[in-house]
Amino acid sequence: MCRIEYKEDQVVPDKDLLSAISSAVYKCQCSKTIPLADYNTHLESGQCTAHKAALQQAIKKVAVKPEEVKKTVNRSTFACPMCSEKNMERKGLLEHVRKKHKGKPAVCPICVVQAYGDPNYVSQNLSSHLDLRHKFDLDTVAQNDEGDDEQLNEAIMRSLGFK
Repeated sequence: MCRIEYKEDQVVPDKDLLSAISSAVYKCQCSKTIPLADYNTHLESGQCTAHKAALQQAIKKVAVKPEEVKKTVNRSTFACPMCSEKNMERKGLLEHVRKKHKGKPAVCPICVVQAYGDPNYVSQNLSSHLDLRHKFDLDTVAQNDEGDDEQLNEAIMRSLGFK
């Protein structure tokens, strides 16, 4: 019936197959013999010790220990340093500051989350700073996990046509 359009009332159940499924039994790894039709229920019930042990082993393989979690910095959304507006992307922050805080001094929230960021440096005109320094998303042109030397070498190699 693959790829053939049909109506549900046109489907004729295979009685022999249904009978075979309903009478079939399965010997589970937990030593229980269960009807094949109830196998999923048996696993999902949490009573199957073998399935539970296999799940715990799988979880141990993929689980990450808290000390292995690398601290990440949100470089995607920003809060306005002058009011309560939050969760703005770079472009939204630029528009917001232009409209509501034009010409006012503040610490740039985009610069602060960069490796070179100084949380104490106040731009005397934040809207002008944003227009000059943040016309594009930094993550499209900079590798935040690389140092300045690696990024400079990458830029030189690209400019010479080697990458």
